[in-house]
Amino acid sequence: MSATVNATVTPGLVANIANALDAAGVASFPGTIRVPANSAPVSFASGTGALALSKYYVDTRTLAATTKTYDLTALDLTGSAYSANATDLTSTGVKVLVISNQASTSSYNLTVFGAASNAFNGPLTGTTPKYTIGPGETLLLYTQTSGWTVSSSVKSLLVDAGSNSVPYVLALLG
Repeated sequence: MSATVNATVTPGLVANIANALDAAGVASFPGTIRVPANSAPVSFASGTGALALSKYYVDTRTLAATTKTYDLTALDLTGSAYSANATDLTSTGVKVLVISNQASTSSYNLTVFGAASNAFNGPLTGTTPKYTIGPGETLLLYTQTSGWTVSSSVKSLLVDAGSNSVPYVLALLG
């Protein structure tokens, strides 16, 4: 039986500014700033194609001074991982990727992307791009198109805890 998968992503920044003064002591724009302007939630319906989801995968684990390479064509469902229709994201690609570093200790970073072979790097470009997620931080990437490609040559998502023990949550939706 297939599960119904849908999601809402709310990107952006809302900052409230009250009577801020510039360097000369002149009041600047008070009020609310939204970046992007009119930032509204992005809704993904259940289904296929742009702005539609049919698969999800979530894994919660702790890496102890090691790395984990996720094969997006054969997702591991052991331990604390769970999914709906998602042991292989080849047909849908990845449309939403969330990695949350659950560590609370300063410098307990996670480095993601840049696998040595068959690297899945989502929207990042270059040979081995990497992104560092600090303790308590979350990386949210999403696309409103048909998804970032997953194939036999673009399938390895690397998560690296360096020399620390770092708990994290990974969510992939396609």
